[in-house]
Amino acid sequence: MSKTPAFAIALVLLALGAGWIVFDLSRGEDVSGGFLRGPRRPDSMEAPAVEPRPPMPITLDGVSLHPEPPQPAGTPRLVAHTITFGVSTDKFHDIQEAIGRWVTAHHASIVGEEGLPGRVLMVTLTVPPADAEAARAGVRGLGTVTRESPAEEDVTASHRALLARIDVARAEDRRLTGLLSSGTSIPDAAGVTRAQTFARAEASRLASEAAALAARAAAVTFVLKIEGR
Repeated sequence: MSKTPAFAIALVLLALGAGWIVFDLSRGEDVSGGFLRGPRRPDSMEAPAVEPRPPMPITLDGVSLHPEPPQPAGTPRLVAHTITFGVSTDKFHDIQEAIGRWVTAHHASIVGEEGLPGRVLMVTLTVPPADAEAARAGVRGLGTVTRESPAEEDVTASHRALLARIDVARAEDRRLTGLLSSGTSIPDAAGVTRAQTFARAEASRLASEAAALAARAAAVTFVLKIEGR
C-alpha cells in the first residue's frame, strides 16, 4: 500500500500548525507550550468587591466605646448626668433638716424621697449644672460618704423618637378631626371619636415624657442613700 497519501496529509497538518504559530506571533502572543497550558487566562483578575465592615468597638478601662452615628445638623445632644452617693451618719434623726439646708444652698429640687427599713433614706434630687460641683462637695456635710458613682447617659435618640411619635399622634388627631367635621356620613362616628380621644391623650402623654427627658438632661441628678449608724 502506498504511503504517499499519509505523507501528504502529515505535510498539510504541519503547514497548518506552522501557519497558526505565525498568526499568534503576529499578534504578539507567547505560543510556547500553549497547547499544554490550555486557554489563556486574562492578564489581570478583578478582585471581588469587599463590603466594608462596621468599626470594631473600643474598650477603655472596661467601658465599651461605640462610634456614634452622625447627628443631624443643629441637633443638640441631650446627656443626662447622675451621681449616686452612699452616706453614713450618726445624726440620722437630724438628716431632714440637713438635707433642707443642702437643698437651699445649692438650688436643688427634691424629685423623690423614700424611707427604707433599717434607718435608710433614699432621696433623689436635681441640681442646676452650674451648682453641681459645689453640691457634690456639699454632700460630705450630710455625713461620711461611703460611695460616689457618677454616670452619664446620652438620651438624644430617645428624645428624638418621642418627638417623632408626638408628630404622628398629632397628625392622626388632625386627620380624625377633619373627618368628623367634614359633614360626610361616617358609619362608625363613635369609633372615630374614641380614636381621636386616644390620639390626643397619646400626644399629651408623649409630650410629658419628652419634657421630663429634656429636663433630666438639663440638670444633674443626685441620688442619696443615707444610712444611720
